[in-house]
Amino acid sequence: MFHSKMSALKKAMKDALKRDDLCIANDGDSYIVNTRSWGVSVSVETAPNKFMAAIVELIGMLPEEDMCWQCELAETGVEISILSDMPEPRADWQRARDCAIRTPLDVNDFSHSFAVFQRKSDLRYLLVRLDMVDGIFSPRELALEETMPGLPSILDLGHDCTLLYKSSESLYWVSSVNMSEKAKDTVFEGLKTCNFFRDDWKLEPASGEGADVDAAAEKAPSDEELLPFA
Repeated sequence: MFHSKMSALKKAMKDALKRDDLCIANDGDSYIVNTRSWGVSVSVETAPNKFMAAIVELIGMLPEEDMCWQCELAETGVEISILSDMPEPRADWQRARDCAIRTPLDVNDFSHSFAVFQRKSDLRYLLVRLDMVDGIFSPRELALEETMPGLPSILDLGHDCTLLYKSSESLYWVSSVNMSEKAKDTVFEGLKTCNFFRDDWKLEPASGEGADVDAAAEKAPSDEELLPFA
């Protein structure tokens, strides 16, 4: 499991529980923690003890095979109800047809800080909460023969995107957040000339008036070089 900040994961699970937004499941192959904005799936066979302990500490037990629970905080403790729809993060990863690269830029507002990612297909920018991606991956937490994930795959849902980091044993996903018009018109308008998939971060010079990042996106490395699902 490449997620290294167990304290941050436990806090995120507690916050989701307080919002009645915590789903815990076991699809037979993986333990799944799912919320509306992030989630993690870890192989049942290689799940770290501290990951399973975090679930037990929060809701009192681990789900058995083919069980999917909605967890809510009540006056008497945690209430668990059975859900019929099992989350399918691996299917979401297989549906992803794009990837992203993290830029060296962060954006701050009054309440949160955001990491800035750039999509490969059109070089558009995505914002992800910084605390959901910053410093949470570590090779020290990998299972035997597990490797660190490469670039995150992108599942475009229209209103937002899901970034999915996958290794052989685990899968972590986080949703992008909507970008304000002010950020679009100021910060990111000035970054249209950048392609962070290139070593020099620059677009190839475009010819003709009206050329934009859509045309220049073809200059990015090929799918075979970058896409984690290729």
